[in-house]
Amino acid sequence: MMPKIAKDLGVKYINNGSMVIGFNEEDRNTIRELYERGVKNGVENLEILSGEEAKKIESNLAENVICVLYAKNR
Repeated sequence: MMPKIAKDLGVKYINNGSMVIGFNEEDRNTIRELYERGVKNGVENLEILSGEEAKKIESNLAENVICVLYAKNR
């Protein structure tokens, strides 16, 4: 829906995906569950990244990020 709305309004739209950020082991387990659920539901381009890998994509992440569920969707 967003690409059409952006086109209708004449504004730029970039689908840069989304991140679910994990800061501890409980978050890591939740991210694994979300990943598995997403794959089961047919969500494409999902991956679990380490904190270091995620910071290469988004340099403004907090230093204490340990993992990220990244949905590219480009």
